[in-house]
Amino acid sequence: MAIIKDLFDIWKRKKNLIDFETGAVQVMYEWMCQAAWRMLTDMNRALTRLKQKEGWKVERTDERTLQFLFGPVTFFLIR
Repeated sequence: MAIIKDLFDIWKRKKNLIDFETGAVQVMYEWMCQAAWRMLTDMNRALTRLKQKEGWKVERTDERTLQFLFGPVTFFLIR
């Protein structure tokens, strides 16, 4: 996993635990934002395909941003 390597790299670069914690939290927040973006995007694509099979038409794509504790996640909502 890339996040494990990233955390290990931070561990090697930092001189104390406070600096490591700060860097590790930032990496984990970024990872959680990317994971949430992937999940929301995949769900949206799956629902879009399902509805298109039922005869629905895509009229537009809207950008949405959800605010999580770990940061904002922006994705496109197909309508």
